[in-house]
Amino acid sequence: MQFAMQALLLLSLVESSLALVCALFLRARREALVGELLHAHTAPRLWRALGLLLGLAVILLALAVDPRLGTFAALLLIPAGGAWWLAPATHDQRCGLRGVQYGWRARSLAELDAWRLTGEHLRFRLGPTWLAVAVPRPLHDSLRTRLEATCPDAESSFRD
Repeated sequence: MQFAMQALLLLSLVESSLALVCALFLRARREALVGELLHAHTAPRLWRALGLLLGLAVILLALAVDPRLGTFAALLLIPAGGAWWLAPATHDQRCGLRGVQYGWRARSLAELDAWRLTGEHLRFRLGPTWLAVAVPRPLHDSLRTRLEATCPDAESSFRD
């Protein structure tokens, strides 16, 4: 029983550490694809901050009960909390000089199947799905120039 519990805790530690490493890698990849940021619309991180505070409270409570339990709680929750904090929200939007991000999806401008600038958005197609990233109108001209240079044949003729 003791061995099984230790093995389970070790496996959980490895999984949460791998999640943190993957989150760091994916964040670096997204930032490299998007490039210098032109505009971003991200979800507030209030719930994530509250969740991390709750995790800290769990660690402190576990330390008060048994130092070994608190150590295990910290080893499990700190990497998992870091991965959770670094992960993008489902509707995070970023538009940069080299690419776009919508939630977990990030692509360079050259990878867009189709695009159009309408209203306050850059709309783009990835496979069968159309997505939109908020881009203020004053940035449209410079972004259009960049899009036409990068992927001129991908501009959609659809008009709102």
